[in-house]
This record gives sequence, structure tokens and C-alpha cells, in this order.
Amino acid sequence: MEATKEHNNEEGIENQSKLKSKTRKVSKEERAQLLSHGTQEKLDKKRLKLQISRTKREVESLRGRLKAWDDVEERQKEKERERVTEEERKRIGDIENGVKKKRKRAGPETWKLKGAARPAHEVYDFDVRYVDPHLKAHEDAKEKRKRIVNVICVHKGNFGSIPAPQPYCREFLSLLMQLGLLYVEAKKYKLAREVLKECMDLEGDENIVTSSRKHLMRMYLEMNRPDSARRLWERLPQDQSCWIRYSAALLEFVSYNILQEEGSSKETAEKALSKAITANFFCVFYLAFHSNFENVMEYAEEIDDAEEGTVEEAIEYCHSQLEYWKGTDNALDWVKDVVLRIWNGENIGGCSKCDLENWDSALTKTEYEYEKKSEGNDSEEDEEPDSLMYAGMYRTAMDMIVDSGHLT
Repeated sequence: MEATKEHNNEEGIENQSKLKSKTRKVSKEERAQLLSHGTQEKLDKKRLKLQISRTKREVESLRGRLKAWDDVEERQKEKERERVTEEERKRIGDIENGVKKKRKRAGPETWKLKGAARPAHEVYDFDVRYVDPHLKAHEDAKEKRKRIVNVICVHKGNFGSIPAPQPYCREFLSLLMQLGLLYVEAKKYKLAREVLKECMDLEGDENIVTSSRKHLMRMYLEMNRPDSARRLWERLPQDQSCWIRYSAALLEFVSYNILQEEGSSKETAEKALSKAITANFFCVFYLAFHSNFENVMEYAEEIDDAEEGTVEEAIEYCHSQLEYWKGTDNALDWVKDVVLRIWNGENIGGCSKCDLENWDSALTKTEYEYEKKSEGNDSEEDEEPDSLMYAGMYRTAMDMIVDSGHLT
């Protein structure tokens, strides 16, 4: 009996210890995680999905209006929106000022008569003032059909012109860009490609106001789609963006040096690189002497959609695309070799030493323009990149390169 009691006591103690281990105190972080419906990653995906749905609805709504644009109807809608806004503004003003608005009884002009109370000219066709509502609706529809304009078809390729051919052209381009970037973030690349290409087609090649080409090229490189990237830059022979010209040079080098494709040669690759140097010579120094720039450059990730030909554009491109150049065998060594040959007086693809020597004067001009623009502007909410800071870091790296004897 005593042995049985001892066994039961031991079993009870063991069960109590198990119960205590199961009912241990839960921390606040663990409790919050248990009470939440998913991890932070799942929540971010839900927010992204919600944002895509909302933006897509806005795009389709505006697309429908642009495909059947009626100036008369749109003016009426605009007047109604202005009236509602003005009434809301007055209402808020009265509330803030403590004014109590007295309700007035509606007059006869607001009455809606029904049944036998209606006047004869609204009911009987023998009255000369009678208007058949069905016939009137038909006539109104015919008049509207004459006024309707399909803005997307009529102004395709001119959405980026200044001034815009239609007030909502820029807004539609902005919504398309937002939707395309959201698709890229969600890794829905097929939908992103369709939206970004539509944005390119609508704005045209003469007046470029969006960064659709840049993001499309970047997406092709990330997806390892060289054929699509080649078709893109061949379609844009006059585009001076780093994203187009230097990506074209990288693809030409791969075609010539690695894949050894028919029609590719050393001359075609060097010609593509020289065209890129002409577009932005800041970028080629960064690629050729990347180790020096990486030791100096900071806050490069804060630059977004920099202006073409600027030092900020070169930093933005190299910061995000350098891994693709490093991942391509001998690509950076080839760039450095071409730069040194040009610097030593050789003319390659129409690019000479004077094209590279402009880096100092161009940086000085950038610094001067930024300081002049900043005079009298003490606002701390300026969202533009600090050109003076980036130019200073770029100059520091170039001085290191010159002092090391690479550029003599």
C-alpha cells in the first residue's frame, strides 16, 4: 500500500510539472503574435493585394471615362463635384464658428408630384407640351454618341506631350505606373510588363514623363530575359537613360564575349559602351573603379528616378545594377580597359578623351546649381536628393583614383 501511495504521489508531481510547463507565462510579443491572424509577411502581402485591387479599380474607372469621353457630361460632373465640395466647406466652417443653420421648409419647386397630381403635359400626349421620355432619351443618346471621343485611341503616343492633350492623360499615366510598380513588388511580372508597356505606348518616345522604360529594363534583367531587354533598347535608339544605354552595353558584351552570337563582335560591344559613355560618363567611372566608389558612397539607396545625365542617375544605376556587372565574367575589367584606352588618347566608337575629362567641370556645375537653387530655401522637407553631398562623395572617389595613378 505504501509503495502504491508513493507511486501515485510521484505520478501526481510529474503531472503537475507537466501542467506548469504547459501553462508557462507568455511574453507580450508571443501573445501579440498568437492573437494576430498571421505573420508580418502575410500582413504585408494582404496590404499589397488590397493596394493592387484599389489601384486597378481606379485605372479601369478612368480608362472607361477616357474611352468614352463626353465634354458636356464631364463638365456637369465637375460642377456637381465643386458644388458638393463648397457645401462641405461651408458646413465645416459653420461648425468651427459655432453657427447653427436653421432648417427651412422646402418650397414648391422641390415637390415631386405623383399620380393624378401630375400636370397634364407630363402625362398625356395630346398636350402640346408633352415630351415622350423614351424619344427624348433616344435623342439624347444620339447627341452624346456624336460628342464622345476615345481619348486613348486618338491621343495614343502623345500622353506625355506638354501641354497634355487632355486633362486626365497625366493622371492616367501616373495610375498606370503605380499599378505596374505594385505588380513588380508582388512579383506578378507578366501583368507588370503589360502595364508598363501600355504606359510606354501611351506617352510616346518624344516626350517621356514616366520611368516605365527604366523599370521594364530592370525587370527584364532581374528575370534574365536578355532577348526582351534587347528588343526594348533597340526600340529606343535615342534614349539617353543609364538604364537603357548601359544595359545595352552589358548585353552586347555578353553576346560577343560569352555567347559568341552571330553578328556580335568586339566593335559592336565597344560602340554600345561608347554610346553609354556619351549619355552619362559618370556611370562608366563608377563601373570601372567600383571598389573605390563603394568605399566612399553612402545613402545611394535613397535616390529614386534621378534626372538623366546626372551624377545621381549614375549612382542610382550602379548601386542597383552593379551585381549584374559583377556576375558577368570579365565585364567590369572590359569596361576599365575601354576607359583607360580612351583616357590614353584612343578614339573608340566616336568617344574621345575629352568626353571623359568633363567629369570635373560637370561636378562643379552640379554643385554650383545646387547651391544657387538652395539660396533662400531653408525648408527641411525638400524631397529632392542632396546633389551637393553626392557630388562631393563622387569627387572624393575620383580624387582617390587620380592619386592612385590609374588616370595619368
